[in-house]
Amino acid sequence: MWFDFLFFLGLDCLLWVFFFFLCPFFFVLPCFLVLSWG
Repeated sequence: MWFDFLFFLGLDCLLWVFFFFLCPFFFVLPCFLVLSWG
């Protein structure tokens, strides 16, 4: 049970890190493309 909980917690943490690193990238990239084209 504890192993599953720690695994889920680790996976959740990894998912949050992934989310926080990629979301700004995907928000900034279209803005940068629009600015560079516009």
